[in-house]
Amino acid sequence: RLWHAIEMIFWKNRAKISVLLIISVTIFFRFYDLSWRPMHGDEAINAYKLSDLVKTGKFDYDPNDHHGPVFFYLGYLISIIFNLSTINSFDEIFLRSIISFASIFIMVAIYPLRRFLEKEIFYTSLIILCISPTLFYFSRYFIHETLMLLFSISTIVFGFKYFKSRKIIWLNISSVSIGLMLSTKETWPIFIFAMLISSFIIIKQDQLKLNLSAKKSLRAFAIIFLTCFLFYSDFLRDIKNSTDFFSSFKIYLERGSFEQIHNHPWYYYLKIFYPFDNWSHIGEGILFLIFIFSYLLLIKNNKSIILRFLFWYTVVLLILFSVIPYKTPWNMISIIPGMIIVSSATIFFTFKKLKQPKLRFIFHFFIFSLLALQTYSYNWKNESHFTNPYVYAHPTRDVFHINKIVNEISRLNYENISLSIFVIAKEHDYWPLPWYLRSFKNVGYWDNIPKSIKSASIILASPDFEDDLVDKFYANNASGESILLIPLFETNLYLRPELQINGYIRKDILDYYYQSIPNEL
Repeated sequence: RLWHAIEMIFWKNRAKISVLLIISVTIFFRFYDLSWRPMHGDEAINAYKLSDLVKTGKFDYDPNDHHGPVFFYLGYLISIIFNLSTINSFDEIFLRSIISFASIFIMVAIYPLRRFLEKEIFYTSLIILCISPTLFYFSRYFIHETLMLLFSISTIVFGFKYFKSRKIIWLNISSVSIGLMLSTKETWPIFIFAMLISSFIIIKQDQLKLNLSAKKSLRAFAIIFLTCFLFYSDFLRDIKNSTDFFSSFKIYLERGSFEQIHNHPWYYYLKIFYPFDNWSHIGEGILFLIFIFSYLLLIKNNKSIILRFLFWYTVVLLILFSVIPYKTPWNMISIIPGMIIVSSATIFFTFKKLKQPKLRFIFHFFIFSLLALQTYSYNWKNESHFTNPYVYAHPTRDVFHINKIVNEISRLNYENISLSIFVIAKEHDYWPLPWYLRSFKNVGYWDNIPKSIKSASIILASPDFEDDLVDKFYANNASGESILLIPLFETNLYLRPELQINGYIRKDILDYYYQSIPNEL
C-alpha cells in the first residue's frame, strides 16, 4: 500500500518532480569540476582584491577598476564561514562556488513569477535558465556579472509584485536590490535606464497609474541610498572615501567611449548568438530568433504586463550594450532571462494555438538537448578554446603546464636558498600568473627588466625582452663570469593564444634539479 501511495503521488506530480530533477542535476553540474577551466586574469585580480579585504577587514573602493564592494563582501562573508584567511587558502573551487551559489538564487528570484505565468511557461523557463549555456558559463566564473544579473532580476520581479499587490514589503526589497546593483558594478545606469524605458512603454500602452506616493518614493530612495552608502563607506568606517562612487561616472563614461582595447562593432553580441563558423553553438540563437518573432506572435496583443515588460527591457538592454563601443561577452548574461521567459511563452502559445501538444514536447526536447550540448561544449570541451564565443582574453591550458614545471623545480632546497622567480611582461600583462605562483615567497613582477635580474633563479618573460635579457646576462662580462640561462620549456607556451611566455632557468639550478631526481625517486 505504501509503495502504491508513493507511485500515485509521483504520477500525480510527475511534471513538478521531473522539473525538480532536471534543476537538481544542473545545479550539481554548476559546482562540478570548477577548477577545470584555467583561471582568467580578471578572476585572479578579483581573488587578490578579496584577499586584501580578508586580510585587513577593510575594502578600499577603486573607481578606476575592480568594481563595487558587494561582490567582495559576499566573498569575505563566505571566507569567514570556511575560515579562509589568506590568498594561499583560496582555490578555484572556493572562489567560483561563490558565484555558482549566487546563480542558484536567480532561479529563486524568478519564482514569484509563477503566479503571473502559465505553469508550463514558468517551468519551461526555469529549465532553460538552468541549462542556458551563457548563464552556466558565467555562473562558474569569479566575476561580478552574475551578481549584477541576480540583483537586476530581483529589482524587476519584486517591483512587479509591488505593482500587483501594493504591499510595501515588495517595494522595500526591490529598493534594496537597486542599492545592491549600484554597489556591484558601474554598469548599473544601463540597467536602470532599460527598466525606466520599458516601464514607460507599458504605462503608455496600458494607460496605467503607478500610484506611488511621495512618501513611498522617498522611502525607496532612502533605502537605495542607505544600501549604497553602507557598502561604499565600508560600513561607516571610511565615510570620506565613499564619494569615490561619484568619481566612477566620468571614468567609466570615458572607458565605454574611448578605450580601444575592448571596442567592438555594434553586432558583436549578435555574433555570439550566431557564430557562423560553428553552428553547433546555435542553441541560444534559436531562442533569440523566437524572442524576436515574439513581438508579432505574442507581445503585440498579449495582456501579460510582465511578458511585455521583459520583452522591451531585453530589447532596450541589448540595444544599449550594442551602441556602447566598449563590449565584453559577459555583458550577454543580462539579456538571457528576459529572452528565455518571453521565448518560452511564445513557444507555449504558438503550439497551444496549433493544438499540437506532442509536437510541443518534441520541440522542447530538441531545444533542451541542443542547449545541454552547447553548455557541455562551453564548460568542459571548449572551456578556454577560441571557438567558444565566451572565451575572451582567456588563458590557455598552458598555464597549468607552466605552474607544474615551476612548482617541481621550486620544491628543491638549492643550497638552502629559496629560489627566486622573476616575471616580466609589458604593461604588466602577466595575469593570471600571480594566481598560480601565489604560494611562492620569492617572486616578483615587472614591466621592464630590473637591475637585480641576475639574482633570478627562474625568469618568465614575454618574447619582447629576449634580446635585453641576453645583453643583461652576457654583454660586458669577463670570461667565466656569465651566468648561463637555459630555456625552461621544451615548446612555445602561451598565457593567451596571442601572448607567448618564455621561461629561463640558471644552468646550475637545472643541473642540481636533474641530479636530485634519482634521489627523490
